[in-house]
Amino acid sequence: MAYTHFRYVGYQVPTVGLGPGAENYLKIPPGNMPDLTGISQEAAGIINNVTNADARCRLARMYLVLMQAYQAIQTSDNNGTLKVFLAPEFYFRPYVEPGAQGLPAYSYEDYQSLKTGLISLKNLPLFNDWLIIPGTIVWQNTGPAGKRPFTGSVFYNTVVCSLSDNEHIVNEKTEASEVDGIPAASNAPFTVNPAYYSTWRKQRKHIFNFMGINCGIEICLEHSLGILKNQYGFFRRWFYSTPPISLHLLIAGGMNIINPLIATIPEGYILRTDGMKRGTQVELRNKNVPAANIIASTIAGIPASLQLPDPGCRPGYFFAQELHIYNPLPLAQ
Repeated sequence: MAYTHFRYVGYQVPTVGLGPGAENYLKIPPGNMPDLTGISQEAAGIINNVTNADARCRLARMYLVLMQAYQAIQTSDNNGTLKVFLAPEFYFRPYVEPGAQGLPAYSYEDYQSLKTGLISLKNLPLFNDWLIIPGTIVWQNTGPAGKRPFTGSVFYNTVVCSLSDNEHIVNEKTEASEVDGIPAASNAPFTVNPAYYSTWRKQRKHIFNFMGINCGIEICLEHSLGILKNQYGFFRRWFYSTPPISLHLLIAGGMNIINPLIATIPEGYILRTDGMKRGTQVELRNKNVPAANIIASTIAGIPASLQLPDPGCRPGYFFAQELHIYNPLPLAQ
């Protein structure tokens, strides 16, 4: 099916808190496991197969929020409209009590289990016309992990995107920032190995085609580094058949849109969702439109049973949890 329009659905949910201390960034606890009564047996099985309890709880909540969005628009959209769902950076980051032992990162085995769950839920038939970006997964591994090079004890901040039943992409954030809650790249033996993740072979995956629509994705700090715009320029120089980017997807934890670094064609759009309280959390706009003229959305509150608990954030750093549902807009290609 050729898509003519897209509809942005932004999941506004805090994923980075700020505590009472100076620059005391807080992780957000997963809350109670949502009640899965009434969902399909297949979806329940996928969720319950996730090995880590924290990840399982967050996945269950995301699925129910997705279902809320699906039910809100299913009668108004046809299969010519691509639905684009974005959750913010750090949505899948395990909670560690302040001062407690342990690291805010899943194991490689738990990451693999969660990745399988995310891909399986996206591939359910009701999400055929949905591009789902489920935020990022923070995980840690000692030793080889898939095709990644062995560099000792490594942290990853990863986004998984299912493109079809048989294809998905994995992008790792190029380098960590202080908000990531993991040791900085310079603090060996912990490293996110920025030299490797800055190579074109890794960064080329920031540009992908979803059902005929060329998209680009950045994780927070990558936007200020111009990762996507620079990578697209590289492709245009060396691979002349590279189609223009229609949708620029920015998932963040404290990163505003920087107009000169938007990588779309003039008629394209940038979609942003942010898990940290710095102005607007969910945003959709054309690259040529001033920030003051952002497109308005319909806001749907999320039931209390599906909301994440406040870990004790400073006032203003734990904001409303809601869905921002935008009207369909023509796709520029």
